[in-house]
Amino acid sequence: MPVSGPGTPYVTAQTLVSASDGIAWGTIPYKGALPAEQLAEQMNMCQRASGTADTICRQVLRATADTETFPGPGSTRVNIQRNGNTLITVSRWPVLQVTGVSVALANCWPWQWQAVPAGMFAPAYASPGIYGSSAPSAAGEGKSQVLVAPGWIGGGAFPAPRGWWAPVPQRNACQVQVSYVNGWPHCGTTGTSSPGDEELAVDDCTGWAPVTGNAPGAIGTVQDGGSQETITCTGATVTSGPGTLSLASPLGYGHAPGVVVTTLPQQIQWAVILLAVWQALERGATATTHMQVPGASVSSGVTGQDSAMMQATALLRPFARII
Repeated sequence: MPVSGPGTPYVTAQTLVSASDGIAWGTIPYKGALPAEQLAEQMNMCQRASGTADTICRQVLRATADTETFPGPGSTRVNIQRNGNTLITVSRWPVLQVTGVSVALANCWPWQWQAVPAGMFAPAYASPGIYGSSAPSAAGEGKSQVLVAPGWIGGGAFPAPRGWWAPVPQRNACQVQVSYVNGWPHCGTTGTSSPGDEELAVDDCTGWAPVTGNAPGAIGTVQDGGSQETITCTGATVTSGPGTLSLASPLGYGHAPGVVVTTLPQQIQWAVILLAVWQALERGATATTHMQVPGASVSSGVTGQDSAMMQATALLRPFARII
């Protein structure tokens, strides 16, 4: 079913019910609920679990297009290096693409933004990707730094002094605005597709398309039960929001609306399933049970609900925002 709300959650009801999580999902929201009522509450739980995962990680994990403004240079976020380049630490990671940088003198109100030309900024540490893809890997790699060429961020006037041997720019003389794309591309289908289609209509194109014309796009998985398949994106009709992805090869299966298409690491999705389990156990229904993960060690006094939260938190720890 198509998602109503703030985008496709990290797992859907189909994934939740199919997973080996030990929960009797047919008893939610209550015994004897209609299938539509069960599906609606399962999707609500998926949305809440996805939001909880973002809260634990202190950042949105799905790919987002963000714009932030910082004072500099010399602040904790904006610093001029000895070679004259400026290193900016943004709030979210991993940075996939820097789409724009603008600078304004901090004491000239209203701020008059001057755009830094394309080619004069880039991710300081490009995400290694996976399988020749622009999507980040599951290893928790990547950084939150952006690099800007010398001469654009400094004090007094533009350009700023070049080189570390030049007079030191006035501290926090500028306001620096950075626009970038970060995270793992993630979306859901919004239309019906057929085998052989070379396009896929989705609810969020953010991060899927190649950054430049000769660069690879993201490789993701269409998670549709027995019709699961891998896609490689070669282009998108929009940079962010609902649109259509162009595929490197035709679809092998048809897909209904509401199917997850994602590059999210499996451990993030499993953590979200465990957070949904945590919610299910919270309601205290006697019909709801949770099987302990084989081989897991649980100390005395730790309930199944506690165990689900602890496991989810541990799985998400490598993806937490640290600045």
